[in-house]
Amino acid sequence: MPRAEKPLEANGSPLVEFALALRRLRAAAGSPSYRALAGTAHYSATTLADAASGAKLPSLAVTLAYVRACGGTPADWEPRWRRLTAQLAGPPPEPETEATAPYVGLAAFGVADADRFFGRDRLITDLCARLADHRLLAVFGASGAGKSSLLRAGLLPRLSARPILFTPGADPWEECALALATPLGLSPGSIRDELRTDPRALYRLTRQVAGEGEVVLIVDQFEELFTSGLEESERAGFIATLCATAESERSQCRVILGIRADFYPHCAGTPQLADLLRDNVFTVGPMTPEELRRAITGPARHAGCAVESALLTHLVATTGPGALPLLSHALLETWRRRRGNTLTLAGFESTGGLDHALANTAEAIFTTLTEPQRQATRQLFRRLTAPGEGTEDTKRRIPHTELDGEAATLATVVEHFATARLLVTDEHGLEITHEALLQAWPRLHTWLTEDREGLRLHRALSEAATEWHRLARDPSTLYRGTRLSLARSWTTRENPLLSTREQDFLTASQSAEHADQRRTRRHTRQLRLLAAALAVLLIAATGIASVAYDQERLATSRQLTAEAQLRLNSDTGQAIRLALAAHDAAETEQSRGLLLKLANTPPEHARLNLRQTRRIAFSPTGDQVLTDNVRWDTASRRMIEDNDPELLVLDYFPSGGDLLVRRGSWVSRWNPVIRKSAGLDRPWQYQTEGIALAADGRQVWLHTPGGAPIRNDLDTGRDVSTLPVRSKDLLLSPDRTRLATITENGELALWDALTSAPIQHALPDLGPVSTVAFHRDGRYLATATRDGTVRIHQVHTGELIAELPGSPGFPRGIAFAAQPHTVAVIANDGRLTLRSPYRPTGLAIGGQHDNFERVTFDPVGRMLAASSATGVSLWDRTRLPLYANNNLDWQWPPVFERTGQSLRARTRTDQLTWQLGRLDPPTSTPLLGTASPLRLGPGQVLSPDGTLVAEVAVPASASATTVRRVADQTLVATGLPATSADSVGFTPDNRYLVLTRTNTPPQVHDLLTGETRHLDALRASSPTFSIGGHHLAITTTDRTIVVWDLRTGTRTAEIPAPPKLDYRFALSPDGQKLAMPSGNRTVDLWDLPTGDNLAALDSDQPEVRALSWHPDGSTLTITGSDTTITLWRISVPNAITALCESLDRDFRDPDQPSPAICTR
Repeated sequence: MPRAEKPLEANGSPLVEFALALRRLRAAAGSPSYRALAGTAHYSATTLADAASGAKLPSLAVTLAYVRACGGTPADWEPRWRRLTAQLAGPPPEPETEATAPYVGLAAFGVADADRFFGRDRLITDLCARLADHRLLAVFGASGAGKSSLLRAGLLPRLSARPILFTPGADPWEECALALATPLGLSPGSIRDELRTDPRALYRLTRQVAGEGEVVLIVDQFEELFTSGLEESERAGFIATLCATAESERSQCRVILGIRADFYPHCAGTPQLADLLRDNVFTVGPMTPEELRRAITGPARHAGCAVESALLTHLVATTGPGALPLLSHALLETWRRRRGNTLTLAGFESTGGLDHALANTAEAIFTTLTEPQRQATRQLFRRLTAPGEGTEDTKRRIPHTELDGEAATLATVVEHFATARLLVTDEHGLEITHEALLQAWPRLHTWLTEDREGLRLHRALSEAATEWHRLARDPSTLYRGTRLSLARSWTTRENPLLSTREQDFLTASQSAEHADQRRTRRHTRQLRLLAAALAVLLIAATGIASVAYDQERLATSRQLTAEAQLRLNSDTGQAIRLALAAHDAAETEQSRGLLLKLANTPPEHARLNLRQTRRIAFSPTGDQVLTDNVRWDTASRRMIEDNDPELLVLDYFPSGGDLLVRRGSWVSRWNPVIRKSAGLDRPWQYQTEGIALAADGRQVWLHTPGGAPIRNDLDTGRDVSTLPVRSKDLLLSPDRTRLATITENGELALWDALTSAPIQHALPDLGPVSTVAFHRDGRYLATATRDGTVRIHQVHTGELIAELPGSPGFPRGIAFAAQPHTVAVIANDGRLTLRSPYRPTGLAIGGQHDNFERVTFDPVGRMLAASSATGVSLWDRTRLPLYANNNLDWQWPPVFERTGQSLRARTRTDQLTWQLGRLDPPTSTPLLGTASPLRLGPGQVLSPDGTLVAEVAVPASASATTVRRVADQTLVATGLPATSADSVGFTPDNRYLVLTRTNTPPQVHDLLTGETRHLDALRASSPTFSIGGHHLAITTTDRTIVVWDLRTGTRTAEIPAPPKLDYRFALSPDGQKLAMPSGNRTVDLWDLPTGDNLAALDSDQPEVRALSWHPDGSTLTITGSDTTITLWRISVPNAITALCESLDRDFRDPDQPSPAICTR
């Protein structure tokens, strides 16, 4: 007989209370013996008995195993265990003991920490060698890889040259001036002005600092140039200055740029950096196990401490790439909980471990704050974050002047978080210590995702207020119209904690608008008085009333447009309703632009509104989608109702279209056509979350997260086998013959779904895996690891098919498209991307729309579905943006084939062709039709389709212009007038060749007839042609855009050029419309006959680089700096029709009436 368990009495001890709760859980399970529990929990009976003894705190793994064995819910017990560990840890140490801490927490190691910076000796030596060979070096690494520590604590102490280190911040000129001011003994203000106005100033100043030696200029966190809202011209000027300083012949300066890896495309798209990135790149990769071991034990040994071997083994096994800040913080917290001078595994687990230590620290501070301080904390951290545009969010350094609102409350908050080393503050400003906090603290992550548009609005408001203050409160910089309406709606809704400068700016903007309105009302009153006095002017009075009515409708339209834009990233259906109502109130360029955006590039194509969805799957035929126990028709998006309200769908049978359903405590095979049972009626006692039928349709796999998967025979109702692993997840291959399991430690195993036999595979050791996906043919497996990397392997051979990098953190989900090289990935932060070897960085889907949890494709790979806490989003992949690799030649905009069925774009050496409406990546062919790249000499230009090359006389030559075929070099035209040209271009149909030159009328050469015509313009910029080549638009010296018909040589339209003219405009084939970038991501659509701005198109791309038209003029392509190409059908009536249909089909809400515009 086993010994009776020693009684426990409640004595107020939290440890005893925890043990008593475990005993009550065991009693509720029928008081099984500890020997019986051991067989289920996979821990010894002694270990389980000790867990409930009340003598010591069991580990988290033992606690959860005990709870599962007793039928408890681990999700309820894990927070309880963590609260107890925090309670038992006692109060934090006094601040003065922190100086002796061997670890720096989230902060980067600095020069003063060089003696405790371990594990990077090899990398430091390599970096010093590379720096000796290159005057300009870009150091790339993922967030959390240790770039800043390497530069500061590794490189700087070894330099013989004088180092100057700074981060760009919001004003890189000022930060550079501050870094130079001390060694030069000059004022930062004078240095900043000199740097901005003279490109060679930095070269001269660094020579002064260097004296007889050299200077190493280190620009850490270089990505801030792309996240701080810096003007394109300012960014380009700063980069050019750095490059010129390093590359000047007599330079005494070497330049190092520390850059986060996900900003590589931004750098590659910058002309000054593109050549640098070919040869001058240094990569900071993950540590080897031995390097990681030294990084953990070295600082502890330096401080006279030791690391328990169990802790060291655990850390080396579980610390993945990009997790160094989390590791350093967890070790700092473990050191605070050390036993004597030893850092223990128990102390580490009590911090929350790698995944929870940082969140626990932040949450512990947050819970001690008062409610006003908590609200201030939310707004402070949102202010300290720059929302990413196609990249991860980044931290943002702010000056103290941004924190003058509620200064006392904010000072208390800052002090708390700075003491915990989560914030860094100095005399210049304040910032988050490391971006790892943005992902590791769930509360902060929620703050940043719940209102992305509001976050961007606040950022824009802060920048506008700073600019207004810098320009001595110039009234022309105040908000007006839509921008003011958006800001006002946001401040009313969120009640944000604004700085004095921001509040003054908003107040001044509102005062200016009220003054405008008063002037308008005063003018209206005067007109009305005049109308009353002059009855004979009744018609005029009627007109005035009409104007007032129109103004009211215009104001309503703008307000509704602003509200629709706010809803765009949270409720697509409501955004469509508001946009339609805005356009119905009054047609404006903003309302038209928003309708076209929602019709062409919405955040999602359809939505099924549900609560939290644990499972999502398409039927074998793809005509239905199953969300938990509800079926939906894929085409109509309507829920499929069954006769029996108690009927719950568990899974689809592999063939025949039948369903596995549960009704009460019975399970059946259900025919959905006749809505009757097709047999297999038997009792069912399982309440598991995961149920999946095997390929034979006779066996079913049952799974509860954290439990061992069970194979059950449906014919007999008996459990056939239980796998010898406890899996947090379970996945069947699409053909249902294979099964993958993943343990809590990330160990991956493959099994035969029909026999439970383990499958021998050739996959390499990938480390901890978070999730996997089978391709539908079963030959390929995609795996995701902690650094966000997705690897695609051939299962039997282990061959690596593709390695797709991602953001740090375990991805939440993966799904294969029909092609084995394309996967959809949900990152650790809930963002969804489509990745392939053709575009490893991925195509972002859904923007900031939702925090996705699960993802899947339909059987043919066209329909993509992702679930979140609020529902399921659907996308048709043929409607998503086209995407290319990262080396498009921006000089040549994408063009449609003559039929309009395909689209061509050009790199420096190849032509890419997309077949529209298909899922295949673009085909690539060399421009010459051979494997050798085309190299153009001086005065040579290629036609848009790459078939003709024109050789134009250079200024020092008197030779005539000739045109040849590229393929065989035969002459197409010769004897054209001998003239030099500033810019040259073919029409897209190769009919005309146009040459422009300063102070000379443009020349148009008809290559078919040999005729030459001179156009009556004094000065023309680079010409832009319409598809078909019948019209030409040129900007003249008097800042007028003039359009000619090339067939007749006559002017057909003329409009004033906007103040900020962008020469990347595109003329429609009929010469009636002009598309022109008006900002980084906005395109204005102009009607040339009337001169009206038809619509403002917000492309959502980081920067518009090229525009082109479909041959029939119905569609405009917008190419962004991220090399995505979006197709915009520009008919507003068609957009209204499409959106009304989408509301009824894709975003149905029975509680919302149809917009009035949809019923007329």
